[in-house]
Amino acid sequence: MQEILPIERFRFSIQMTTLAVLPPYKGGIFRGSFGAAFRRLVCAIRRDECAACILKGNCLYVSLFAPSPPPDFPDAAKFNPAPPPYVLNPPLTNRQCFRPGSTLDFELVLMGRAIDALPYFVYTFMELGKKGIGRAFPEF
Repeated sequence: MQEILPIERFRFSIQMTTLAVLPPYKGGIFRGSFGAAFRRLVCAIRRDECAACILKGNCLYVSLFAPSPPPDFPDAAKFNPAPPPYVLNPPLTNRQCFRPGSTLDFELVLMGRAIDALPYFVYTFMELGKKGIGRAFPEF
């Protein structure tokens, strides 16, 4: 019997608290800032490389950002790393200047066991709001 992959979609709206000048395509800034912040929040050992970490088999960061296919998966070598179990859809506006009070909307799609990690995603976005995103680090 085939298993059904659960998929959940979450919409976020952030309100800028400082002036933000962002590129027309915001995906790189959102994904890069988010990935770095997520790792800072969940990494227990704080090594430069995850590959040599003794906790990588049970690490939330590795399971979401550098997942490996199951060892018994056919042609596992072709899918290493495996596709991540999340999709971060960035704001779809080309607008670049956001004054304090402006909002940006984006979407997070979680699949399978990644759905259980939703609180970590939310907390990471909250921390990003305090530290800011991108090069100028505008806060939200």
